Amino acid sequence: MTDCCKNEACALEAIDERERERVIKAFFRDGRLMKSPAKMSKRNICYRIILEKFEIGKCYPEKEVNALICEVFEDYCEVRRHFVDYGWMTRENGVYRRTE
Repeated sequence: MTDCCKNEACALEAIDERERERVIKAFFRDGRLMKSPAKMSKRNICYRIILEKFEIGKCYPEKEVNALICEVFEDYCEVRRHFVDYGWMTRENGVYRRTE
């Protein structure tokens, strides 16, 4: 994970519930993410919401990861890559696991 990613990940922990609700209202419709926010802090909130679909420590084949992400957002590649880049999931031999 790059220093930039580490800083963003740390900043994410401090987000309050009101900001989360504002982001959901602005970017989600009927449980689906309509578009990926340009601002990284808002994108992190959106992607963390998608991440909640995954159990910590459970192994997921790539196909299942894609399907779960697609339930919420069409660009599963972007989201999946973000999960790994930010250390929210690990990937080994096409198997993904959500980290704590």
